[in-house]
Amino acid sequence: MNRYALLGHQIEGSLSPELHRFAWARNRTSADYELWSVSEAQFEDTVQRARDELSGFNLTAPFKQKIIPYLDEQTSRARRLGSVNAVHVRQGRLVGENADWHGVCATLDRLRDHRGSTLILGAGGVLPSVINGLKRFGFGPVTVCCRRPDQLEYSTWGLDDTDRIESFDRRETLLADHALVINATPLGGVAGDELPMRSAVHEGPAHWDLTYRASGTTPWIAAAQKVGLVALDGRVMLIEQAIESQRFWGFDQRCAESMRQLWSIE
Repeated sequence: MNRYALLGHQIEGSLSPELHRFAWARNRTSADYELWSVSEAQFEDTVQRARDELSGFNLTAPFKQKIIPYLDEQTSRARRLGSVNAVHVRQGRLVGENADWHGVCATLDRLRDHRGSTLILGAGGVLPSVINGLKRFGFGPVTVCCRRPDQLEYSTWGLDDTDRIESFDRRETLLADHALVINATPLGGVAGDELPMRSAVHEGPAHWDLTYRASGTTPWIAAAQKVGLVALDGRVMLIEQAIESQRFWGFDQRCAESMRQLWSIE
């Protein structure tokens, strides 16, 4: 049986196994998808294990850039974005792709009526895909609020002279100037966790939370929807990047697209 996995940190609540197994069951494909929880200290050894044991794998924070030195090859899109979340193991060689791009575009297509200035909270490995998607769909200028603004390179992340990088502590005061706010931090993904910011106000910006929950939506998105804001959690992105990952690994695209039937996402 071909084995696939998600490599990440604190991924116990991931819905990825359910998604991939659902698609393979539709096609009666003999494959399985596992969760490999990895610390940064274990990462190099785990990549070698994946090279030996898996047919492909996905990556989540904090490994989307850390995987790049271990790859034997990258697609042109992965090189352009500088971020990899899907790897195909081909005869022991690791080939990297950025499947996040499809999830970003699918989500922004739903939010296209809210084009305008965009506030991003956090600077994780998905940021290049998000920023490039925003530029493609005509959102901007972009303001990124992060913990270490002095360590964020404009050109590396796809930012230009119209964009800004600000301290994470300023996020509340900057909110009113934006049409869309995106949570690219893990905040709010675990029960009892603090929210990324207090932003669910009537006539406020549209909300996009890159995190998701195994059932229902995230508290941040629920609060936004309660006051009538347009708000999406990370499930659209999760599904669409999973579809693209299966395409990259060589599976039947029609069965992969059946993953969209799993949840109704408003």
